Amino acid sequence: MSRGLLVLLLANGAASLLHFAHNAMFLVAYPNMPAWLSPAGVCAAWLALTAVGAIGYWMARRGYRMGGLGVLAAYGVLTLGGLDHYTVAPLSAHTNMMNVTIWFEVMTATLLLIAVARRLVRSSAARSIALVVAVLSLATAARADEIKVVTSGAFTAAYLEITPAFERATHHTVTTVYGASMGSTPTSIPNRLERGEPLDVVILADTALDALIKAGKVVADSRVDLVRSRIGMAVKSGAPKPDISTVAALTRTLLRAQSVAFSDSASGVYISTELFQRLGIADRVMPKSKRIQSEPVGAVVARGEAEIGFQQISELLPEKGIEVVGPLPADVQKVTVFSAGIVVGAKAPDAARALIAYLASPAVAAAITKAGLEPASALHTK
Repeated sequence: MSRGLLVLLLANGAASLLHFAHNAMFLVAYPNMPAWLSPAGVCAAWLALTAVGAIGYWMARRGYRMGGLGVLAAYGVLTLGGLDHYTVAPLSAHTNMMNVTIWFEVMTATLLLIAVARRLVRSSAARSIALVVAVLSLATAARADEIKVVTSGAFTAAYLEITPAFERATHHTVTTVYGASMGSTPTSIPNRLERGEPLDVVILADTALDALIKAGKVVADSRVDLVRSRIGMAVKSGAPKPDISTVAALTRTLLRAQSVAFSDSASGVYISTELFQRLGIADRVMPKSKRIQSEPVGAVVARGEAEIGFQQISELLPEKGIEVVGPLPADVQKVTVFSAGIVVGAKAPDAARALIAYLASPAVAAAITKAGLEPASALHTK
């Protein structure tokens, strides 16, 4: 193996050390870095990356020329990963020193890849290409996992806005299905777990999550509170908005309404088993009420099948054809905490834990607030 290749490998190693060291020392200054990433994690990543290059060179020197060149090619591609910084923030958002360290690493990685490619071309082309493809596939597989998530409706709008950034930053793929925190529908989260559906992460009302932990379906120490959610009321677009600003006004509105809808999940359970009873009108309101399964309450109200509807505000806001009147009065409001946990037997537990940490981080607070929720992290800063 030529001395020129060793020089390029050492240059690339020095460049990546400079980049990773700067990243670790000034991690908080790098734009849009994932909240779960730590300086120690950056250092560990550099050590693992450098080990790949060292192994490739050792293999090539020990007579495993094709295999060594293939591993060196994988190392070169991995050190091009500094370009990922520009997928989460533009070049102008980085300082001059950040850009220098990134592009120095990219330049030396490119020169190394060119040198490796020239040596591969001089060897058996077909075997070389097949080997490089296999090595790169293995390298990619080692970096990324598929995380299978089921989330309840209250967190869906915020979740859909948040997860793409996590996927870009980590290269993990997040696959999502949806279900209620409780209830008898086949798609409810407890029923999905009961029939053994392969999942890594569940996001649902905290009381329902506690029940799943007690049943041995979710890892106990994996629970993390994400958001606080309030119940609101909606009417069809263009319809008069009745007063619900006080308990007395809410009671009058419920009595005058021709029909009432509520969900079969956490908010609906509270409305039908606690609120109506507290207001003393259960016997008059329940006969004209309907529990909605397998679709948003807002969709039923939009079709005119219910005059008023109650659900988590974050579930009402995205629905078209309705207007949110407002939250329940504070004296009868029910605040639900939605939490995440890792399913027992999850196939990607480490990636699942990283996703949950990201969903609970201050970095996503703006998206959560926009969706009509309150970040659980805000409770610890008040």
